[in-house]
Amino acid sequence: MTHYFGFTGNTQHPNTNMNPKDLLTPSITHAVNAYLMAKAYAETMRKRVDAVHREILTERPIFADLDEGQRILDSGDLYLCSNRELCAEFYAEANRRLRGLGIKPDSMPDNHCPALVAESLLSQAENALADLSGEPFGLSAHRLLCAGLENYHKWVNLVCKLVINSEGYQAPTFA
Repeated sequence: MTHYFGFTGNTQHPNTNMNPKDLLTPSITHAVNAYLMAKAYAETMRKRVDAVHREILTERPIFADLDEGQRILDSGDLYLCSNRELCAEFYAEANRRLRGLGIKPDSMPDNHCPALVAESLLSQAENALADLSGEPFGLSAHRLLCAGLENYHKWVNLVCKLVINSEGYQAPTFA
């Protein structure tokens, strides 16, 4: 009986004697680097977009329908306001400012948020890393997620630490 990242019983991985250092392949190293770059990009983009959103909400108060008309200070809470016109004005102004600051490229549709696009890329990179690194153990991103989000993140962090701390690791460079 094996207990492995939330899986009990036969985990059906092809090589039970695998050494973790066997994960130090060029493809997994590239996947770790892609994940780390996507994470840095998503975190940076989220901070930049949230700063613009907070600025707009400070200048143009929007109030929630519930909670005795409490002022909305976080754009993630705009769903609490049923005034569609007010919310549409907020998003139009956000779109204008984000484009003006060069945060949102001209090629991005008006109804797309640069932070959400970056976070989607991060999720894709994270899933690719989980699939690639889990393959020798019979694991996939889906199986790891089914074992719980905490186990999924533990796996990704473990693989990243293994690669980053390996001898000869070279961090990604930005041109």
